[in-house]
Amino acid sequence: MEVQEIEAAIRRIRNGSTQLREILGNQGTPQASFWVQAGRQVIYKDTVAIGATPLEGQDPGTTIYGIGSMSKIMLACALCILISESRESSHPIHLEDPIANHIDKLSLPDSVTIMSLLLHMSGLPSLTDLILGPDGHVWATRERLLSVVNSTPEYGEVGSSGDAKLRVEYSNSGYILAGFLIDRFSSQGSVGLFLKERLFEPLGMDSTITHCAASHSGIAAPHVVTADRASMPIPHKNYSEDTVAFSAMGIYSCTKDLAIFFEALLSAYANGSQEPRSPLSADVAQTVLGPYIASYHNGDSKGDVGYGLGVCHTTSLQSSAVGMFSLNRIVSPGLCGIDGFRLRGGLGNSQEEIFCHGGAITGYESVFYLMPKTRSFIVVLTNATGLGDASDFISRLLLQNLFDLELERSILEISNLCADERLRWILSHHVSSVANIPLDTTIADITGSYINKDFGQSISIYEKGGLLLATLSSTDFVHHSEDNPVELGVLSSEPQTICLCTRSHEDFARLGIDIYASWGLEFIIKRQASRVVSLERKRAKHSLIYSRSQEDKE
Repeated sequence: MEVQEIEAAIRRIRNGSTQLREILGNQGTPQASFWVQAGRQVIYKDTVAIGATPLEGQDPGTTIYGIGSMSKIMLACALCILISESRESSHPIHLEDPIANHIDKLSLPDSVTIMSLLLHMSGLPSLTDLILGPDGHVWATRERLLSVVNSTPEYGEVGSSGDAKLRVEYSNSGYILAGFLIDRFSSQGSVGLFLKERLFEPLGMDSTITHCAASHSGIAAPHVVTADRASMPIPHKNYSEDTVAFSAMGIYSCTKDLAIFFEALLSAYANGSQEPRSPLSADVAQTVLGPYIASYHNGDSKGDVGYGLGVCHTTSLQSSAVGMFSLNRIVSPGLCGIDGFRLRGGLGNSQEEIFCHGGAITGYESVFYLMPKTRSFIVVLTNATGLGDASDFISRLLLQNLFDLELERSILEISNLCADERLRWILSHHVSSVANIPLDTTIADITGSYINKDFGQSISIYEKGGLLLATLSSTDFVHHSEDNPVELGVLSSEPQTICLCTRSHEDFARLGIDIYASWGLEFIIKRQASRVVSLERKRAKHSLIYSRSQEDKE
């Protein structure tokens, strides 16, 4: 960008600071940090907090947040560094290698390669409702994940690596398997240590962490926004390097460190040059960013988009693919119409290449945009699972002001509509009055324990004080010390179907509100000879059957 363009962009971004605060307010998000940079020039950086600011005396770029799936691009870079270095060894690793060749106890067809995992083209389902419970805690072990992956009927459905177009199906489980490769092949023997020693430390990313965030200072407290629009602080969920979830969502970082990472990556990609001390070579950057053409399917978001390793790619800021990984897309697919989210006009209305990705874990939402043509990028980190994804709305506002663009509808109008739609969703899944609904006699015979042995999950349904209640748990883990299982109300939503609902705003926040929309808490009652034998949990593809324990059958 030219000097005059940068100066004009700075003025527009500063003039938009009031709108930025309004977005945080209408989403119920307490705090956001953002960084806008072109080349080596920082255009704008700040941390904005609603109400009292807890960051007095702290550099606004050093506040740490959970970055969720933004971790994936770093995992992809780390694995590409390891693969590049292996070329000189006696046992080189190749992106085209079948993943089963390198991970013990894994039985997958040869079409499931390392590259297909990183491109989300392996056909492996995301398995988020195996990896995490609805409360956001990690529920699966490595052994459990490998067992379920081996038994899944879905891999390979997207096609082989020789296809001109491959179908992308987002997969957290695929990136977890990719992390297992780093555990095996790195001298550190740990994906977390490899990232720290070979990526973060050489780049000077000294505030980026891979261990449990609860034990680290300088971290923005996570929050969940409830149906009364209250932003409730919640305990940190542990997605650290000693959990199975880490490689898909476990890194914590700040805008300063992410700016260092993205500047080095863009420099290597756009200029073919490697920054001093940077482990990101031109070869690694070109491999990671691609792009690779694919036919992407995710609910109502369909179409041909490019895809890198851990990033979405499009060739225009006007594309509906911009923001496709934001959780705003699952609030209501038809909200405002797809075109309501599209940017248009201004400097970037033609071929402005973009790489982007969002990240969300319970209590945090984030996003980045990389524009190689101008070597510019935007990073936004927030500390709440809000009514909508505030990081998505803020990033669109920053893109709009950076490139002098506009939305077909006001970003504030869209964010308000999204918040209202999210409230409707919350109220339909969170019925506070269920606390006083008496036991439904038509389903009183479902009390007992139910287990799905494949996923290692159990449901306990019982009568307490004239109410029918339920708890969900993992058979692999005892519940975390700060949480007893959330007691859910059991409602008969329709004949032979029950729905589990939280009974208070506090329980709703603790449950994590199932931000990935993968844990439907609706169950079909299955009977034989008038006796309840199992509960069937509805899922996007294959339902899960929870069988009644033998003691309860008798």
